[in-house]
Amino acid sequence: MAADAILRNDMRWSLSSRARATTSGLARLGYLPTGIDISQEFIDLARRRIREDLYLARDVELGRPGSNPEEIFFQHNIEKEPLNDQFLETFHVAILESCLHHFVDPIAALRHISMALRDDGLVLILEGENRNGPIRDPLSIRNAIHQHP
Repeated sequence: MAADAILRNDMRWSLSSRARATTSGLARLGYLPTGIDISQEFIDLARRRIREDLYLARDVELGRPGSNPEEIFFQHNIEKEPLNDQFLETFHVAILESCLHHFVDPIAALRHISMALRDDGLVLILEGENRNGPIRDPLSIRNAIHQHP
């Protein structure tokens, strides 16, 4: 992916798990974020954050595409099933912020996320959890993601 492509405002961003601040931050920059979380409580909090942000609330009032919190966030269990067909190969970037350690089967979650990415898509994993045991090498994770059941 070319570096200039990362800066385009028409890019779709997929976000997973408690990324409310990241989602609203990307929306403030003019990107078209989509936030998903397994918890309806966190979805409601994220929607409220957008509504209470004076800058973003103005975009909602003006009807700017991608600014409506009801359209930006939705509840979904990405570990159990991929996103709906409408999202297949549509996202430029998937950001997983402090969520990978919550999955029982993180490889399944990553496999489902990869299905929503464009061919030149990128996965950004921000993980601060201190885990016990070895972390698998990136090549073995990549190979596991690309294996289809």
